[in-house]
Amino acid sequence: MKRATERIVKVPWVRRLVVDAGRASRRRHSIHGLFEVDVTAARKALRTQLRDTGEQMSFTAFVVSCVARAVAAEPAVQAYRNLRGREVIFSQVDVGLPVEVELDGVPFAFTHVLRDAGRRSVRELHDEIRAVHADPNRSPSVRKSNWARAYLLLPAFVRTGLLGALHRFPHRQRAIAGTVGVSAVGMFAGGGGWGIGFQLHTLAVVVGGITVRPVLAGGRLVDREWLQLTVSVDHDVVDGAPAARFVNRLRALLSAADALEPAAGRPDRSGLSPLQQGSAMADGGADPEEDATMTEDSTRRGPANENVPVSRSSRTYDGLLKYLGARLYEEREHARHEDEEHEVKDSGNKDSGNRPKKR
Repeated sequence: MKRATERIVKVPWVRRLVVDAGRASRRRHSIHGLFEVDVTAARKALRTQLRDTGEQMSFTAFVVSCVARAVAAEPAVQAYRNLRGREVIFSQVDVGLPVEVELDGVPFAFTHVLRDAGRRSVRELHDEIRAVHADPNRSPSVRKSNWARAYLLLPAFVRTGLLGALHRFPHRQRAIAGTVGVSAVGMFAGGGGWGIGFQLHTLAVVVGGITVRPVLAGGRLVDREWLQLTVSVDHDVVDGAPAARFVNRLRALLSAADALEPAAGRPDRSGLSPLQQGSAMADGGADPEEDATMTEDSTRRGPANENVPVSRSSRTYDGLLKYLGARLYEEREHARHEDEEHEVKDSGNKDSGNRPKKR
């Protein structure tokens, strides 16, 4: 039997850091949520800027800005519990973003921390990410590579224990890896998809791919671009209510694209009904509350969304059935309210008929 050709290469020393991170993350009680967000307005603004200025603005910088602003509005999702059992909630949002650099001739993703990302513009975050790509030595994480080599001299169980206990030292966690983790795996592969990574932060967001699917809006189908996101939280620290508020805020920021300069002049449609917003979307606008699967009103009225995603394949029937089901539900609720009003009127008439007539 002829032996197949093969190649044996040396494992880079930095790969051992990834192995340690995987072992340490097993101690976290994580909850993962997979979401889709309509980013048509943001992608359109970025393409417009590229056409007008010739500069390609980083979509990752836009997502990081939205994540940081959503965390700043709900800071409880970036809390850390110290050794005394008290929670430390930071007001400043520092985002740890893996940036691929070349070390000893081998590509590797080091975590670069974008400080105070919640108060910075997309332009500032874009420039910093590009600067680190061009010169990795600008990142403090890369400059500490000698410390990382010394850390790897420790036994494996000691390294795993230290890395697993890092979140119990909130200020050290913030200095080394930031308060929030964002991984943009979608920029390395085309198409859609979600990802679940190692979680070394209380809140971690994995940016997946982007797919194009039609949406039923204003009675017709229009193509929209949907971003896949995975939001992971440490349930030992964060409850469901703060996490849900964070996700809703993040969806609104990504859909509205207010962080991008071209989106500043868009009209405000917050006072329009869902059907009117759908019609405006079909005309090329963007709905800031797009892709909300359940609104505050829908918890009382049912799934009252006029914009039901419909795929190009066999899922078309599912989307149409959801849309028709929502309309049928609304009609039934409307008929039920009318029946209740008639019953109240009939009972009032009976009561008035039984009353003794005055002489």
